[in-house]
Amino acid sequence: MNGTAVEAAPNSGKNVRALLSADAAKARIFPMLPGRTPEDKQAEYDRLVTIIDRATRKEPKLLTCTGTSIIDAAATIVGWNLEIGDTAHLVPFADKATGTTTCVPMMDYKGMAQILVTSGVVRAVEPWCVYENDDFEVRGGTNAGIMHTPVWKGVRGKLIGAYVIFRLKNQYTTFK
Repeated sequence: MNGTAVEAAPNSGKNVRALLSADAAKARIFPMLPGRTPEDKQAEYDRLVTIIDRATRKEPKLLTCTGTSIIDAAATIVGWNLEIGDTAHLVPFADKATGTTTCVPMMDYKGMAQILVTSGVVRAVEPWCVYENDDFEVRGGTNAGIMHTPVWKGVRGKLIGAYVIFRLKNQYTTFK
């Protein structure tokens, strides 16, 4: 299959590979790929096809997504310089009104952290989970901060929240 028709749902891993070998798919994704030479880009594209194929095996509902949405979602994630299945994900969403399923690109917290660090504004991102038996305090005002002492030995209890510390380039620290 080397044509340009990419709208139909793939329905199988074999059809996903055929979908991604179409000229229309390559035209959308190739410009986003890293690599200076056509050979480098082709190697990255082949790797991407394998990663998407693996993603459809892990989440078979992706095979019900329109071909165009799979290609667009993959191109978006590649454009973010993130890795499908690691820092960003292909997620199927069913539209009950139209009866179609579309693939949506979603970055996870690791992807967001990677983008922040790559931007140069943030030098480190530290995510933390808070459990019910941890000592945890949040202070607001002009001397805002977090005091968190996790229970390292024993029962931490149920997960009750999470926060992230951003270590900024200028040595400033903030949290959310």
